[in-house]
Amino acid sequence: MTYNAENLYDSEHPSHLDNPIYRPLVQKKLEKNAGACRTLQDESLKWRCENWDYFEENVQAKVERIAKVVQMVRSGRGPDILIVQEVENRSLLKKLRAELSAQEYRSPIFVEADPLIANNIGVLSRLALFDDERPQLLKIPYKDVPFDQRHKLTPVLFMSFRLPSWELLTLYAVDLPDPVSFPDAVVRKQAMDFIQKHSESLKTPSDVPRRYIVVAGSTYIQDLNKDLSEGWMLPHLSDCDNRQKKCPGTVYNNEKKQWMMADQFWLSPNLVAEEKSAWYYVPNSFKVVMNGPNQKNYEGVPIPFDLRPHPIGISDHFPVVIDLQKDIDFSRRLENVQRLKQQRSRNQPQ
Repeated sequence: MTYNAENLYDSEHPSHLDNPIYRPLVQKKLEKNAGACRTLQDESLKWRCENWDYFEENVQAKVERIAKVVQMVRSGRGPDILIVQEVENRSLLKKLRAELSAQEYRSPIFVEADPLIANNIGVLSRLALFDDERPQLLKIPYKDVPFDQRHKLTPVLFMSFRLPSWELLTLYAVDLPDPVSFPDAVVRKQAMDFIQKHSESLKTPSDVPRRYIVVAGSTYIQDLNKDLSEGWMLPHLSDCDNRQKKCPGTVYNNEKKQWMMADQFWLSPNLVAEEKSAWYYVPNSFKVVMNGPNQKNYEGVPIPFDLRPHPIGISDHFPVVIDLQKDIDFSRRLENVQRLKQQRSRNQPQ
């Protein structure tokens, strides 16, 4: 599952992140912060800044609501891998993990980027990390991005997991430049081109039978062309064509009155069911999770988290989820082959 939590910040938001909205009122009224709200150009943001009392209980309310949506998947068990965009720090991931204690996730995966970046990416997983490719941030070398806009560019969070079949699941967790701040689709193409080249450069260890690659998160990519999507399988394209009411999109543009499938999965071709692989993408398993409490209004549109007069909503994004399934017979054959290789290596004379 990938879930853009929209500004999941703590109540002790550092002043150097220059966002006065997400602070308790008592801090905003201090002399050194008193004029911060007035500097905001957007009237709705200015109102939030002047009226929101963003303290710990409200942060906890948002975390609890996110957890309830996550628990809607797999009959309450939740996904094996949960990717969260726009999360400020590891502490918030720990709070989310605590709310999901029954789901038995491992320690939160979080690599802090530039301290000026508040919208980071975190991961909760039940799978073990692959030691040779532990989590790291990949900074995309965007071209022609103004210096004063670079703080809005979130690095890609890269890691690999060991699957029970001895294979690797390589994850690129993304939160690409959104079309409001970056209308030119070229920046998103640059990001996907970078990921493509990086994935092609990976050296799969000799004891690993196969590597699967998943790009997951807020890509905001709408205008696909053959050059961009070639070499990838995009579940939302195949699964949503005939089910518009079930997956209209993950973000709604009120001005244009239209949906956008902003959150997506891009899968390597060896996850297609026709391939002879131990793991494969289950056809028609792509789902927009949109029926949880506090998620949407009466028109079915996502409700951003708001504090007037009491906490409502969660995020302006709906999360999406897919199923990857294990081919039992194929996996057993792979596991037996790996055991035989290990036995032979141990029995070889030194």
